[in-house]
Amino acid sequence: MKKCLICQKEFNNNQALSGHIKEHHISSRQYKEKFGLLNLCKKCGKEICKRGSLSGFCNKCRDRTGIKNSFYGKKQNRKTIEDTKHKLSIISKNLWQNPDYRNKVIQHTTGKHRDDVFKGKQRLNAKKQFQNKLQRDLRSQIMSRSWKNGKITTNRCSETDILFMLKPRRF
Repeated sequence: MKKCLICQKEFNNNQALSGHIKEHHISSRQYKEKFGLLNLCKKCGKEICKRGSLSGFCNKCRDRTGIKNSFYGKKQNRKTIEDTKHKLSIISKNLWQNPDYRNKVIQHTTGKHRDDVFKGKQRLNAKKQFQNKLQRDLRSQIMSRSWKNGKITTNRCSETDILFMLKPRRF
């Protein structure tokens, strides 16, 4: 049984109570606020649905790590992975046909465009570093050590590498 907290009248269910609350000329939300019946997230204070949240947190604030994650201990099967790859490939190819989308992607992957003032400052800093004899010698020693230790290798390409680079690619 549900009871109206304004007039103490009893009802069989929440639906009947909500209909009755309108007789008091207030909304269900105002009723809940007045009597402290709103379910709010414990962290951010956002209103949440009581039956949707067992922890008392909204979707953005609830902890989904470890065993609390619904996918914890599970793995995707091979068929699902292949199906997803196929669907995403089709979506990507269709999107790539759109010139606006293509230009947007290319623009964002080429990096930030720096203004001329910033470029000038960076250029001056680089020149200052190489004008300093101590700095040049230190860099030279580090590079020589890297070559000797094999950290840096020559950039010589084999014939197969060159053929691979010259091979036309589909995008």
